[in-house]
Amino acid sequence: MKALVRQGIGITKRQAKVITEEEEDILWAKSLLGSDSPQQLSDTLIYLIGLNFALRAGDEHRFLQVGETSQLKVMQNVNEGSKFLVYTEDMSKTNRGSLKHRKCERKVVKVSQNNERPERCLVRLYEMYLNLRPRNGTCQAFYLRPLRYAKTDVWFADVPIGVHTLTQTISRFCKAAGFSGFYTNHSLRATTATRLYDAGLDELDTSHQLSVVIRTSEQLTAKVDSVVQRKSRKVTSHTDTTSTPPATGTVTVTTPSEDLKESTRGITMVLQDGPCLSVNL
Repeated sequence: MKALVRQGIGITKRQAKVITEEEEDILWAKSLLGSDSPQQLSDTLIYLIGLNFALRAGDEHRFLQVGETSQLKVMQNVNEGSKFLVYTEDMSKTNRGSLKHRKCERKVVKVSQNNERPERCLVRLYEMYLNLRPRNGTCQAFYLRPLRYAKTDVWFADVPIGVHTLTQTISRFCKAAGFSGFYTNHSLRATTATRLYDAGLDELDTSHQLSVVIRTSEQLTAKVDSVVQRKSRKVTSHTDTTSTPPATGTVTVTTPSEDLKESTRGITMVLQDGPCLSVNL
C-alpha cells in the first residue's frame, strides 16, 4: 500500500460531479426523467427526492419507507390551499439511531408544489407513485421494483429495489444521456449545495445545519425551495414591527428583499441578561 502511495496511486479521491441546470434539462428532454413509464417514474423520484432533500448515496434512499413509519408526509397548507411534502430524517450517515445519536436534532425539510413546472413537481409525482403501488402490498420499502409489463393501475411489484440498483441510478441515466465524468447519487447532494451557493445562500450547507437554519425563517425556507426547484418567482421580506421579540438566548436569521442592490443578511441576538445585539453582514 505504501509503495502505491509513493507512486501517487490512490492519493486523489474522485468527487461526484455536479449536475448543471443545462444537463438537468437534457435529462427531461431525452425522457430519462418523467412519469410516462414505471422505470422513468422511479428514476425521477430518486432524482428529485435526492435533490430536494439532499440525501446521501443509496443508503438514505434505501431507508425510506411508506406507511406509519414513513419519513415522507404530504401536508396541506390550509391558508393557501396548496400541498407540500415534508421529509423528516430517520437514519443517516451522521445519525445512525444509536443511543449516542439520541440528542442529534433530526433534519426536517419541506418542499412545496412546483406550479411553474408541474411535470417536475415532486409533490404530484410522489402522490402519483403511491397510487401506482400494489393495493394490498406488504412491502414497507418506499422504492419498489418497476414492472416490465405494467397494468393500468399497478406499475410496481411488491418487491424493494436493491441497494446496488439504487446506488447506480444517477450514474446509469447520466451515462445514457451522454454525460462524461463521474456521476453518482452523491451528485444530487453536491448539486443542491451548488445551487444554494450560486444563489448567495453560501452560509447554508446541506448537512444537519441546513434544516436548523431553515426552521428559523419561513421566508428562507421558501427561498431555498425556489432555488432548488428552479422557480422564477422572487421571495420578498416582510418586516412586522409589532412582532414579539425572540426568546431569551435565541438567534434569528432574516433575509432581506432580493430587490435590494446589495445583498445583506441581518442577525439579531438576545443575550440572557437582556441586551440585544444586531449585526448586518
